[in-house]
Amino acid sequence: MLSLKRSTRGVSNLAFLILLIVSATIGAVLSYMWTEAYYIEAGLKVPEGVVTVTITNVTFPIQNATYFNLTVLTPSFSHEDAYITRIALGKNASTSGFETIQIIPPESVEPSTPYPLARSEEVTFRCNQNWGALAGETIYVAVFLQDGSGSTFPFETEKVRLEVTEVEIDTTVTIERFNLTVRNSDESIIPLNVTEIMFDSATIPSHNITASSANATFPLQLLPGQAETLICNWNLWKKADLGSPHTLTAKTAQGYLAVYSTGIIPAAASLNITDVVFAVPHTNSFNITVANQQSSPHFVDIDRITIKNGTQIYENITIEDVSRRISPGNNRTYRCLWNWEAFKECNVEVTVHTAQGFYVEKQVYIQEAYGVPVASFEYSPIPAYIGNVTFNATESYDTYGLIVSYFWDFGDGTNGTGQVIIHNYEENNNYSMSLTVTDNDGLTDIAYINVTVLNRHPIASFSESTETAYVGVYISFNASESYDPDGSIVNYFWNFSDGTNATGIVVDHAFSSNGTFIVTLTVTDDDGDTGTINATKTILNPPPSTFLKTSREIAPSSEGILQSIGYADFNLVGIHHSRMELESY
Repeated sequence: MLSLKRSTRGVSNLAFLILLIVSATIGAVLSYMWTEAYYIEAGLKVPEGVVTVTITNVTFPIQNATYFNLTVLTPSFSHEDAYITRIALGKNASTSGFETIQIIPPESVEPSTPYPLARSEEVTFRCNQNWGALAGETIYVAVFLQDGSGSTFPFETEKVRLEVTEVEIDTTVTIERFNLTVRNSDESIIPLNVTEIMFDSATIPSHNITASSANATFPLQLLPGQAETLICNWNLWKKADLGSPHTLTAKTAQGYLAVYSTGIIPAAASLNITDVVFAVPHTNSFNITVANQQSSPHFVDIDRITIKNGTQIYENITIEDVSRRISPGNNRTYRCLWNWEAFKECNVEVTVHTAQGFYVEKQVYIQEAYGVPVASFEYSPIPAYIGNVTFNATESYDTYGLIVSYFWDFGDGTNGTGQVIIHNYEENNNYSMSLTVTDNDGLTDIAYINVTVLNRHPIASFSESTETAYVGVYISFNASESYDPDGSIVNYFWNFSDGTNATGIVVDHAFSSNGTFIVTLTVTDDDGDTGTINATKTILNPPPSTFLKTSREIAPSSEGILQSIGYADFNLVGIHHSRMELESY
């Protein structure tokens, strides 16, 4: 009984071993046949006496372009085990060569390369390499072996494309933000979720990015063909090298990228605080002179001035001059209202900020200065009109010295000197003008005023061809005496208050009914201002008609007797009608 059990167990083990050997043999044969069939189907010759591998499958997930999978098999007919050294993406794989696009770093491959692959063994690699830039193209995946040989596999990817269509960076407006327009291509087959914007290698925080559309937020989803402009609050002056080209990158949750080169961004403005004067008795104000260097690429607009004393920052400082723009190579002095009485003999930091986001700082020791002149002036007439305006600075004074210079900036791009000066304004506008006085010690003061120059209204005037007017009789109206004191009249408009109107310097008009009518002339000058004049016209009915009756007899003739009686009817103003009656017998 015991021997029978042992024999049965031995037969079972032997059967299992035979079954295992048969299965392995059948598997190897099937693998060989499958691989050979693959080569034959591809039109390739089955390699003999060489180490070879076969790429049996490649997967590029359309919803995640950050990785791809490929499966590699070492066929049973391979001369020996394969040793995979690297994996790459490329194009134009042919007998003439393989154009490599991306070499997958070993650490980005799971399992990592180099990788030994025994004959009849198959392995799937996960390659953590972004392939989104190649979407829509035929990608060749290549596996390279230690002996220099390898295998390639073509894969036609789906079309997905994110684009940066426009970037707006205008340093004349601000260097604290820029606009970026992203678009999901019409050819994309999936929506894309834009989740990140990078400036060079720095990621802009999401809370600093705003979508321009009212119903859009960042991060945002773009359907195929949809675009959105993003406002990126990012200080280019402090976080970028102005005067150089830069790269902007938009990234999506699906792994697709769009890269945009900005070209050269204009260099930063070069500002300098050339002078700060705290002068007695003006402890409620100080003067500061700011220069925009000639090397600056564009103008700046002074926005505000702050003063820091220790940890305390004073921001409520009023700048009197409303003209804040300084062009390259120019400077401007501003009077700032701030009481500095408590800061005598102190060090403070004065900072000038521009609307564009630039600023300049200067350490100042507040030491009293005496003898500073006081600038003051007035102008006439008030209101001022286009033409001559008189400016008078005789109220300016210097308690401790003598004013030696009066410099006027009229705010229209012109300037002048003198204590009293007449300036001709050619256009109606608001002008921020200033007076700078300098005393015999070289100390200065500046006063500002906003001058509103008005346009003089045109003067309307007209005459008529007759004083007594009748129904149906044309009257000539002439507006040639109208004029514009500081320009020219460009339009003459007549309203006859009978439902009709006309244009022109001279017009003819007849009223169709009697009554009282107001004739209005409105003239318009080349600045769009108007002048109006009215005149009342009484239109009369025509006077009664006067008839003149005439008759005459014609002597008998051989052909008979003809008697003719004629009647004529004449109006006092003009011929009204005529009537003729003829009788013969």
